[in-house]
Order: sequence, then structure tokens, then C-alpha cells
Amino acid sequence: MDAPCGSGKSTFIFKTLYPYAHQNGKRMLVFSNRLALKAQQEHQAFGTDIACMTYQKMEYNVYLNGLWTVQNSVPDLMQMVEQEFDYIILDEAHYLFQDAAFNRRTLTIFRMIE
Repeated sequence: MDAPCGSGKSTFIFKTLYPYAHQNGKRMLVFSNRLALKAQQEHQAFGTDIACMTYQKMEYNVYLNGLWTVQNSVPDLMQMVEQEFDYIILDEAHYLFQDAAFNRRTLTIFRMIE
């Protein structure tokens, strides 16, 4: 979804999508690009089983597990995300495109969602 700040994207995720997902036995993971945003999302998700994570945590885990040297490696964290979550929300997804020019680890998220 592409919409300006304050247009209700997060409200939709936490107030509309989550109840639907939860009712159908599905799990959600919300990615964010900053720790402050993650903290805000955790506050919004309080009392739910929504998980929150920064893009950088996934990227760093993949880096530590050697994806850059072992082409077919599947790091633990990425495997966990792929197996445990039905909905993966990429909040502030512009991070993936704007930082891609100087941060080759943004490719990690694209590989995960493929």
C-alpha cells in the first residue's frame, strides 16, 4: 500500500488485518526501518501475537550466518520468519529501495519475500 503519512496504513494493519488474520489462525510480522518505529509498533501490537522486527536485524542475522559467502545458505532467523508467519508487513518499505544503492544487505528482505 502506498499512502502518505497519517492516512491510516498502520491503523489498517493493527485494527483490520490483525483481527482477520487472528480469527483465521494466521500470524503476522511487521518489519520497520528504525528502532523508534519498532517500539511504536510494539506499543500498537500490545496484547496481540503480532511480532515486530527491524529490517536491520534480519539483514545482520543473514550476514552473520554467511549468506554473502555461501550462496544457498538459509539462516535461522530467515527460516523462522518463513515458517512461522503468514503475513509479513514491510512498513516504511522505501528503506529497501533508498538504501539499496549503498547497502547490499537490503537484498536479504527481497530474497525472503520471494
